[in-house]
Amino acid sequence: MFDLNNLKLVNDQLGHYEGDRLIKAFADILNKVSNERVFVGRYGGDEFIMFIHGYDEGKIKQLLLEIRLQTDERNRRFEQPEINYAVGYEFGGLSLQKMLKKADEKMYANKKFMKIAAEKML
Repeated sequence: MFDLNNLKLVNDQLGHYEGDRLIKAFADILNKVSNERVFVGRYGGDEFIMFIHGYDEGKIKQLLLEIRLQTDERNRRFEQPEINYAVGYEFGGLSLQKMLKKADEKMYANKKFMKIAAEKML
């Protein structure tokens, strides 16, 4: 699961057009890594979900790294709005409902960690 950070701030400061552009830019990055084993969809306003079939945990981490690298590259090329996101995943063994709950919890823990880290940098 992915959640864009600071979308409300982008919408409030730069307008909804820029917020929509941010959502589309991130969707484009996720779509680039999708294939017959990787399904990507928008889960809600600024949340996305990815279902992966047949990947081991190492390959999932590699996929997440590829998303990070593509996001960093996009952010280097464009000034605003910058894509920043939180991510959480759960790997196998549980029911789909439990996996979604765990991934969501991890995503929000990642979001909280990123916010604390950003505050310490100020």
